[in-house]
Amino acid sequence: EAIYSSVLPISAPMAKWTILAYYDADNNLESGIMYDMDEFERGGGSTESVRILTLLDRAVDFDTSNGNWTDARVYEVGADKSNDVITTYPPTLDSDPLAYLGEIDMGDEVNLLNFLVWGMTMYPAERYAISLNNHGGAWAGTAWDDSSSVHNNLTVPEMAAVFNRALQEVGRSRFDLLINDSCLMSSMENFAGISS
Repeated sequence: EAIYSSVLPISAPMAKWTILAYYDADNNLESGIMYDMDEFERGGGSTESVRILTLLDRAVDFDTSNGNWTDARVYEVGADKSNDVITTYPPTLDSDPLAYLGEIDMGDEVNLLNFLVWGMTMYPAERYAISLNNHGGAWAGTAWDDSSSVHNNLTVPEMAAVFNRALQEVGRSRFDLLINDSCLMSSMENFAGISS
């Protein structure tokens, strides 16, 4: 959590929604996940009523666009300026990073917890949505990080524990929306495990 303490010293005004997008592009989905972030930009990015925060971690081997950086970065997503979605894949990301986190293991639940608590603390809202984007493995979880030496991932029990702890730390009872932008993550087993 300390790595986020210098990102934004003053809390943003209350919004209707804060979307917390945990985008693990540290694998062969890198260009597709970057395209997904550009969709947020093309949708207008953050506004006073809807804040969009992204933790995006990129890979070394799969995509060289957008400056070919390979670490993890935190963004408040801004509006699309380059308007190159038709001519460039993946499109240019126009948002400026709030923080450069270096190489982190997106499969380590501590990183998800820190991102959620930081985002809800610094970007208060009436409602919160979480978006998880990576390969999905149904009951085995999501967010495999190819740069991790142990090829770690977030298991369903780990995600459930992180969601509960994050809510406790910020004094909320629940998240309002979970977006599983990962294959095989919409099973009853997954939702039952996360909702426990």
